[in-house]
Amino acid sequence: MEERVKPKRTKIGKFYRSDRWHDARRAVIRRANGRCEKCGAVGTEVHHIVHLTNDNVDDPNVSINLENLILLCKECHNKIHGRFTNTQEYKELHFNYRKCYCRLNIVYRPDVKKIVKILYPFRYIINLLGRFSSVFHQISGVLTMESIVRKNTRTCV
Repeated sequence: MEERVKPKRTKIGKFYRSDRWHDARRAVIRRANGRCEKCGAVGTEVHHIVHLTNDNVDDPNVSINLENLILLCKECHNKIHGRFTNTQEYKELHFNYRKCYCRLNIVYRPDVKKIVKILYPFRYIINLLGRFSSVFHQISGVLTMESIVRKNTRTCV
């Protein structure tokens, strides 16, 4: 479960912690049946069409007016605010996810090649043991690279 970011202690931050906001937010989610009003995905964020500022946060026609609020998924909300140009950027920022493309061409020494061939079928067990021993961890790394080569995938380790 993701950790919610606490709004800063500003006028707007106090508003987002208020019961008025929580009631309005629940009403919007109920109205939209929990679905993003742009794309139909699961909605998680209530968006102000007329953005909140310190000047209009006290105006109920802007802050809690249901006609000024829509339910959006994270992706649509980020697009509206121009936060991310694509999902890849979002994943990199929030989940430390990095997609890269490479092709591994591993050349082993003859003795290592024989060992890799013998140990490869046991790679899952060795991977588990790698959590407890640095030697198994290093072997697990080699077997993971070998697995990538064998599957001929295009992802980096």
